[in-house]
This record gives sequence, structure tokens and C-alpha cells, in this order.
Amino acid sequence: FSEVLKNVVEYRQAPFWSPWHCGGNVMWQHPSVPLLSPVYLLVAVMPLALAVKVNIVLHYWIGLLGMHWLLTRAVRLTFLPLAVYAASIFTLSGSLALHLAAGDSDFLPAFHLPWLLYFLHLAFQTGRLRPALAAAAILAVTIYSGGVPVVPLALLAIGGLAVATAVTARDWR
Repeated sequence: FSEVLKNVVEYRQAPFWSPWHCGGNVMWQHPSVPLLSPVYLLVAVMPLALAVKVNIVLHYWIGLLGMHWLLTRAVRLTFLPLAVYAASIFTLSGSLALHLAAGDSDFLPAFHLPWLLYFLHLAFQTGRLRPALAAAAILAVTIYSGGVPVVPLALLAIGGLAVATAVTARDWR
């Protein structure tokens, strides 16, 4: 994040190149550099370290709300304590926390996965195109947010949801 801000603010140029990484390397063309991030907006009103922490908290809330929405709308889980517990199992899992503790902010878009699965479930159930386009947009935001390591997880989740839907509907189309 700081390389992008240094290029834009101090040098007044688009952040396409990072001269500080490995003797010079591409920046926005690199798959792990986030093109879309709330940090770039938040840094205008707060220090960079605080903006990154607020970004992490924001992504945790996106994950919690998305998982709660998926469980209550798609799975139809009505018992609120169980829904909150199940949503927190995904969102507060050690895997994501360990990646973030190690500085792997490219795993933050993993919190978009419940929303992706919800819209895909809605597209499978209704047969409409609009929820499928919303799921595609969420996958695109995941990629443009530097979440390329999350894409294989998303593809596994999409495949699992497709197989589960086909098995329950007894229709392989």
C-alpha cells in the first residue's frame, strides 16, 4: 500500500512500477497488488497503519455479514445463536487470521466468498442471470483486490455448490 501512495503522492505518477521491490518490478500488473482497496481512500484521513487495520476490520465484517446472510437466506438457519456461531466459524477461523498475522493481505478477499456463494445459490435456485452476474462481479472484485490466491478456493466452492445443487435437484444440467 505504501508503494502506491508514495508513487501517487510524492512522485505524482501512476503506480505502475515499484523500484523498491527486487531491484524494480511491476506493481499494478502484479496479481497480488490490490487495485481496489479501501485503504487508498482511508489514508486521506488517517495514518497508513491505521487505514490497513480498519481495512482488515471492514473485511471481517464483510465476511461475518456475508456468512450470516448465506446461512439465514440460503441454508434457512433460523436459530440466531447457531447462525452467529456458524458464521463465526468461517470468519474467525485460524487460517485467515494466520495469513493476516503473517502480513498476507492478499487473503483479505477470502471474506467475499460467502457473498459469492449466496449469489450463486440464488442463481441456481431461480435460474435468473442477475444473481450470476453479481457472483461474477464479486469474483472480479476478489481478483482486482489482489486476491489471486483466493481464486482456487472460490473455484472449489463454486464446484462444490454446483455438485451439491445437482445432487439435491437430481438434475445434472
